[in-house]
Amino acid sequence: MTADALAVAARRMALTGLDSQGPRDTTVSPVDPGSRLLAAARPVLDRMASILEGNDVCIILADRDVRLVDLRPGTTSIGDAVGENGAAVGNLFSEASSGTNSVATVHEMRAPLTVIGDQHFLEPMKKFSCHGYPVIHPLTRRLEGVLDLTFFVDEGNPLLHPMIEYAARDIEAQLLAQSPRDEQTLIETYQRVSARRRGRPVVGLSGDLVLANSAATALLDSVDYAALGTITAEAPVASHVLSSGVRVGLRLTRATPGAGIVFEIEPRENRAPTTRLDPTSRSRSRVERVENQLTDARAHRRSLSVVGERGTGRSAALTRLMADTDPLTFNGLDRVHESEVDWLQRVTDALHDAARPVIIENAHLLSPYAARATRAALETTSAWFALSSDPLNLLSPDAFALIDCSAVRLALLPLRLRKHEIPALVQQTMDESPSAARFTPAALRTLLAYDWPGNDSELRAEVVAAARRRSTGDIAEGDLVRIQDRAEGPKLGAIDTALRATVQHALATHDGNKLAAARSLGISRTTLYKRMRAFGLNV
Repeated sequence: MTADALAVAARRMALTGLDSQGPRDTTVSPVDPGSRLLAAARPVLDRMASILEGNDVCIILADRDVRLVDLRPGTTSIGDAVGENGAAVGNLFSEASSGTNSVATVHEMRAPLTVIGDQHFLEPMKKFSCHGYPVIHPLTRRLEGVLDLTFFVDEGNPLLHPMIEYAARDIEAQLLAQSPRDEQTLIETYQRVSARRRGRPVVGLSGDLVLANSAATALLDSVDYAALGTITAEAPVASHVLSSGVRVGLRLTRATPGAGIVFEIEPRENRAPTTRLDPTSRSRSRVERVENQLTDARAHRRSLSVVGERGTGRSAALTRLMADTDPLTFNGLDRVHESEVDWLQRVTDALHDAARPVIIENAHLLSPYAARATRAALETTSAWFALSSDPLNLLSPDAFALIDCSAVRLALLPLRLRKHEIPALVQQTMDESPSAARFTPAALRTLLAYDWPGNDSELRAEVVAAARRRSTGDIAEGDLVRIQDRAEGPKLGAIDTALRATVQHALATHDGNKLAAARSLGISRTTLYKRMRAFGLNV
């Protein structure tokens, strides 16, 4: 939990009047075992519980009202410990009753969070650390709940952080699969109309469900969506004036009776908006948020660190950040052909001179000594600098401290953690292609099932290759030759995929030494071999 997040949480705690010596009593309410959240989460929680059985880790699931609906302690000791601090099924676990923790605070922030030991507000909770992840419905974008892993502060394990990310995504996928048939029908109609109206604004509305492509997002605001929701297929209108003053033509397509309406929007005037904010200021798309962070850091020359897996665009982000500034670039990979002393001397000289911006890529590859020395130089420099590294949960303490010294941190998620973006990315690539073909549902399911180790660039290459083979008609599963050639090994669920990646990273870090890798993961060598065989890794 960052210092800024702690400070904001502390201000919220001051307003609640909560005593730091213990949780506030709340009313325990009955939990509906047939709720959509529990139905979606149950198979995921079952799998997590089987993996964590015998470990001092408690799986906690809270609903959208931050009421605990499921607890799965791995041992009696951790179950008793969290129970003494108010963690019971049916109990309200808000910040007002339980303070700062990765259930209540994640619910408050709608963002992933790790709370370690003394960062908890309540004294009795400071013996725990916890990872929390929000569960967002992929269609409605509503917060459906919070998934949490709580463990004793000295019992952390590098497998836990990726496990909870994948588990939350798995629950979201289950929620999507449970969506009512009316919603599914609207989505199918929306996709069909969007394919026909490439690059033109299209919106689908049904109750609380809103679907919009990027062209519609740039044109409409929340007032416009509400106004469109009042238009029905029984009383259609041919034109409409948006809140910006722009008049648009409307064409309505009803999916099926009761399943909502898809609007095709045709601007008829090129009038500048008069009352609306710039679309990027209110856009929630991941791409625009990334660009906004880069633009803001560039405008104010704030130091920035970009973290993410290889292939997620770390170098490209740094290039966009410092475009036209002629930065000095250093790379942790340089240690292969340059002594550490010489490398550090070049870096410290550049930072001391401060005549040009400085980029340090692959900072996670630095030795502990080099990481500490680089951090010391960064803390005293007046130069504008930026760094890149692997994800934070894979960093050594010294590398983490180095990355943490920047003013802004930009996290780039791998494609396998944002598979919900794949249909839109496929459509965007097809819009740029001369091909008039379209992906069948089976082909899209194949793309969604693949893990994309090469991330966005690999997906784009796959789509472009398929479009070259099919200039018209349907792109079917059999047309995805490249992905079929690479998709080897056992079919793994999201949680097991995360564990497999963590095991692979541990083996690579320790140059294939099984004993050292097992120790770093907190498991026995026998368990490591068992996991490797289950994940299709060479033993």
